[in-house]
Amino acid sequence: MPKVLIVDDESIFRKGLRHMIAEMQGEWKVVDEAEDGIEALEKIEQHQPDFVITDIMMPIMNGIELQYILKEKHANIQVIVMSGYSDFEYVRESLRMGAKDYLTKPIVRKELYRILDSLQSEWLSIKEQETSKQMEERQARERLRHHILRGLMDGSISHEELDLMDYVGIQLPHASYCCLLINLDREFIEDERYFRVNPALYSLFISQFIQESVETGWTGYVFPISDTKVVTLLNYETTPEAYTHVTSWAKRICKEMKNMSNVTITIGLGAEVFDMETISQSYEEAETALLYRLVTGGDRILTYASVKGSKEVKMNTLTSDWALLDKSIEDGDAVETRLKTRKFVRKLCDAMTSPEMVQQQICAMLLHFYELAVRLNLVKEWLQHAEIKRVLEQILSTTTMFEMVETCERLLGRLSEMVHQRNSSIEINPIDTVVRYVDEHYSTPITLSMMADKVYLNPSYLSTLFKNKLGITFVDYVTQRRIEESKRLLLASEKKIVDIAKATGFTNLRHFNRVFRTLTGQTPGEYRDSV
Repeated sequence: MPKVLIVDDESIFRKGLRHMIAEMQGEWKVVDEAEDGIEALEKIEQHQPDFVITDIMMPIMNGIELQYILKEKHANIQVIVMSGYSDFEYVRESLRMGAKDYLTKPIVRKELYRILDSLQSEWLSIKEQETSKQMEERQARERLRHHILRGLMDGSISHEELDLMDYVGIQLPHASYCCLLINLDREFIEDERYFRVNPALYSLFISQFIQESVETGWTGYVFPISDTKVVTLLNYETTPEAYTHVTSWAKRICKEMKNMSNVTITIGLGAEVFDMETISQSYEEAETALLYRLVTGGDRILTYASVKGSKEVKMNTLTSDWALLDKSIEDGDAVETRLKTRKFVRKLCDAMTSPEMVQQQICAMLLHFYELAVRLNLVKEWLQHAEIKRVLEQILSTTTMFEMVETCERLLGRLSEMVHQRNSSIEINPIDTVVRYVDEHYSTPITLSMMADKVYLNPSYLSTLFKNKLGITFVDYVTQRRIEESKRLLLASEKKIVDIAKATGFTNLRHFNRVFRTLTGQTPGEYRDSV
């Protein structure tokens, strides 16, 4: 319903016009009246009307003067002017300024209704367009938000995307981060038909349930990544007991979900990390932990620390065989790997007391090498685009030692071949390669994901290596390198600041100014003038 303000210095005209509009059966709402332009401006600030119906000839501030101010400060408000027959010159001026229509005093009801009906149709059309545009913008913002969160998870987020976090409503004010990957236990759903009809409802339900719990005491973001998996990113203050609280909260989520809905979930919990660039490491660890669900069963919390310990084969008689197999794969010796695999699996079958124990240890072994493949960015090629979950399910369904040996020999032999190819195609020190590339190409877009592809490593693993060697994150190194070069150009050239920003890899001048000031304590202009 459009809102209208009536402005006229004669009370009888205001009351009469209000009465006529009221008789339109609620299609318009008169929010107030004013007797001159000054009072009208006060009422406009108070009520924010969509339309103003104003007389032209008024004391203090007339309708033309009011329209000038509205055009300047409230351009969205549409104006209808009223005048006597002798004031038509003013009417023409008002129409030139953008008035939608005019009424001649005394007001004829039929003419008033004709104008209001026409303007209402136009107003409704504009509102529909605005609503549609707002919805599109909201959806675009939500897609961007999801993209940025996924970028944090897989390590592919860029500088420019980090700058958009506030815009999409992502705030991570604390120093500690932890990722949880929540998986629906489908085998415990009482009626599988419900899942098949609308599987997305389950992930939506889990997302909403966890989001409500997050909002009771955490800073965090929850979003589904499939019909059965939901990611949670928690951000919290760094304290000695913080990670213990995260683990306790995850256990409580599992219990409450089961009690409330009879649906069970398994949660993979990554380690605690302390900068935004290593969130992807925590996410990968949560993924790895969750894979052990195939071995341990569902309806539980699987922390990366606990499954990491379980990966080691704990029989003294096999320790040396395990070490030799591990070394042959990391060396990329495919022939030796196949021999060591055959020997290891056969010894394992002889040492274990049940087929289930053999299957569990083989799954643990494959998950260990899956992590190696993840670090080296070889997973898709190694598994030939299959999921590791399917490979482990195949192991759990294997019933003969011959099949077990054949499967493991094929998988680990192929991985060893790929490690050999990778080692043959890159330099010995990937960090030196990355640093040299940044130093030579700082003026172009550079992302961690791009560098990871260049040196055949997983982004989060490269991020960890980079920080361990240089003491700063990859993103901080790129930023510092660009700012150092921009400082040199500010002093050694007469280039405009906007051109220097572009020449040093900043696509946005505002972002360049903000980063420069953060690192130097001065704006680029102040820095240039101070020397």
